[in-house]
Amino acid sequence: MSASRARFALTLLWHVAFAVGLAIAVHLYLTDWVEADNLEACLKQLNSLYVPYVGVMATFYFTRSVADDIGAAPSRFALAIATSLAWNVFVLLFLVRLEFGRGTIEEAIEQMASTGRLLSWLVAPAVGYYFAQPAKK
Repeated sequence: MSASRARFALTLLWHVAFAVGLAIAVHLYLTDWVEADNLEACLKQLNSLYVPYVGVMATFYFTRSVADDIGAAPSRFALAIATSLAWNVFVLLFLVRLEFGRGTIEEAIEQMASTGRLLSWLVAPAVGYYFAQPAKK
């Protein structure tokens, strides 16, 4: 896989996970499982969890030209994608539980925040290192 495709795949993973979280939150609201105040709290929490990662990835993805493509090794991509998958699964797991009638939105928001913070040491260095690699000519 080329470096640009790898970067696109990683960026897409984060955008899709964020969209899934938003979709679940909105679905819960539209089906009257949560009220407007809980929807707003959930959306704020999702935003605060995802903005640091999605924002940086989008910035790198949209500001680098093909000629300046990063040349990270496949092992760096594997680490970045594995930690990203793990982080997203663990964070979104609490919203998915709500779709099956388990738990409350308040608990889910708190657990997403705690899990995101606790696992940020795992994903942030791997993703940051991958995207910050100098260009190879």
